[in-house]
Amino acid sequence: MRQVYGLFPTLIGTTLAAVFIVLSVMLKSAFVPIRLAFTLFLPILAVYGLAVLVYQDGILNWLSAATTSIGGFYWYIPILITSMVCGLALDYDVFLISRIVEHRSNGYDIRASIVKASCETGGTISAAGIIMTLAFGGMLLANQSTINLSGWLLATAVLLDTFVVNTILVPALMSLGDNVAWWPMKMPMENMITLDHPEFVGEKVYSYLNDSDGSVSNEGDTITSTEDVDMR
Repeated sequence: MRQVYGLFPTLIGTTLAAVFIVLSVMLKSAFVPIRLAFTLFLPILAVYGLAVLVYQDGILNWLSAATTSIGGFYWYIPILITSMVCGLALDYDVFLISRIVEHRSNGYDIRASIVKASCETGGTISAAGIIMTLAFGGMLLANQSTINLSGWLLATAVLLDTFVVNTILVPALMSLGDNVAWWPMKMPMENMITLDHPEFVGEKVYSYLNDSDGSVSNEGDTITSTEDVDMR
C-alpha cells in the first residue's frame, strides 16, 4: 500500500502533464490548460470533501444504509476514483471549450461565444450528466462498502461537473480575460459579433435598439416601447 501511494503523486502529475500538453496543442492556447487546472481540481476537492462528511463523519446516517458511515475510505479508492473523475471532467470541459474556441475564431466576442457554445452544448452535457449520474447512482444500492463509496464519489463528481463547473465556473473564468485567454493564438478583435446581434436578440429587438426614435415598422407592426418587443 505504501509503495502504491508513493507512486500516486507521480501518476497524477504525469496524467495532468499529458492532458495539458494535448489540450495546449489542440486549442493552440497556453491559458486554457491553466484554467483547466482550476476547474479540474475544484470538483475533485469538493467530491472528496463531501465523501468525508458522509462516509467518515456520518452526516447522512439517518438517510439510508447506502450513506451510512464506514469510518473512512478504503486505501485504493482515491487512486482508482481520482483518475476516473479527471476523465469525466475533461470530457465535458473539452466539449464546451472547443465550441467556444470555434465561435471566437469565427468573429464572435468572448461573451457571445460563451453564450452560443453553452446553448449548443448545454442540453447534450446535461443529458449525458444525468444519465451518468443515474448509472453511477445505481452503485449506491450495493451492500459492499467499496462499491457504495465508489458510486457516491462518481455520481457527485458528475453532478458537480455538469451543473456547477461547466454551467457557472468555466463560462465565468473564460469571460474574465479575452486578451490573454487565447495566447499565443490570434483571435479577431475588430467587427466582432456581440450579444446585441439579431442572432441573439431577434430582428425586432435589434431594429428597436438601433432606431433612434424607438419606433420600428416590421410586417405592419409598430414598436413604440420595450414592452411591445416580441422576444421571440
